[in-house]
Amino acid sequence: MKAVMYHYVDRGGETPPFGYYHLDRDDFAAQLDHFAERYDVVGRERFLETVRGERPPGESEVVLTFDDGLADHYDHVLPELVARDMWGIFYVPTGPYLDGGALDVHRVHALLGACGGEAVAAELDALVEESMLDDDHVDAFSETVYERQDNESATERVKEVLNYYIADRHRSGVLRDLEDALLGGQSYHDDVYMTREQLRELTDAGMLVGSHTVTHRVMSTLSAAEQRREIEESFGFLDEALDGLALRTYCHPYGGAHSYDDSTLDLLAEVNCEFSFDVDARDLTAADVENARQRLPRYDCNEFRHGESTVSLG
Repeated sequence: MKAVMYHYVDRGGETPPFGYYHLDRDDFAAQLDHFAERYDVVGRERFLETVRGERPPGESEVVLTFDDGLADHYDHVLPELVARDMWGIFYVPTGPYLDGGALDVHRVHALLGACGGEAVAAELDALVEESMLDDDHVDAFSETVYERQDNESATERVKEVLNYYIADRHRSGVLRDLEDALLGGQSYHDDVYMTREQLRELTDAGMLVGSHTVTHRVMSTLSAAEQRREIEESFGFLDEALDGLALRTYCHPYGGAHSYDDSTLDLLAEVNCEFSFDVDARDLTAADVENARQRLPRYDCNEFRHGESTVSLG
C-alpha cells in the first residue's frame, strides 16, 4: 500500500505563502485521476481494516493524506475528492485555533515564497548570532535534515536554522524581525488555515481528521512533558471541535525519523492513537502494521505522475 502526502494545493503568489512550493489544482486533479486509473484508491473502511491488522495491505492500493489544516484543503482538495467519491486523512495542527496565530513553520514558508531564499538568508544572517543557535540541535540535525529535498542552498540554510538549529526562545522574535524587514509585518492567519466549521464539514463528508500536534515543533527536541502537552492538547481540541473523533490518528511534524523519539511513540500509544505516519518514502507493509503502527511510511506526492510541480516540505 502507498500512503501519499500533500501540503499546499493551488496556492498562487498573491496570498500566503506567496507561491511557496505547491501543487497546482489542475495537477492535483490529474494525479487523482492517475491514481484512479492505475491504482486502487482504497476505501476508508478497507484502509482501517488494514492498519488494524485485519487484512494485508495491497501492493496497488493508495491512501491519501493531507498535512497542516490548510485552507487549500477545504477550497481545492475536498471538492475534488467528493467529485470522485474518494476520501482522505487530514492532519491538523491545533495551535492556530487556540491562539489565533500562524505556525512558525508556515511563517518561514511565507517569507521564502515572498522574498526567495537568498534575500531571507541574507537578512537572517544579519539577525542571528552564533550564540542563538542550540549546539545540541546543530549536532543532531546537520547531517539528517532535508536530505531528500531539492532546495537551493540559501533556502535550505533558512529552513535548517529556523526549523531546527535556533534555540526555541529566539525563534519567534527572529521571525518577527524578518517579517518586519521583508513583509512589512504582514499578518496572514485567516488566509492559511481551515476554520472550525470547515473541519466539521470534512468529517461530515466522510474524511478523517487527525492530530499534527499543537505547534508543529520538532518533537525530538522537546521534553517528555512538552511532548505530552503537544499530543494531549491537540487531540483534546479536535475531540471538542468535532464533537468527538471517529478514531485517533497522528502524523509527525517534519516527519523524518530524526523528528521524533521513543517518548513520542510511547505517548501516542498511551493516548490510544491507532496509527501515525512519518515520511519514510516506501510502501506500507504488513510488518509495519504489526511492528511500527506509530511510524507508518508515506510518499510525497511529487514522487508520482503529475506531482512534479511540488517538493517535500519541511
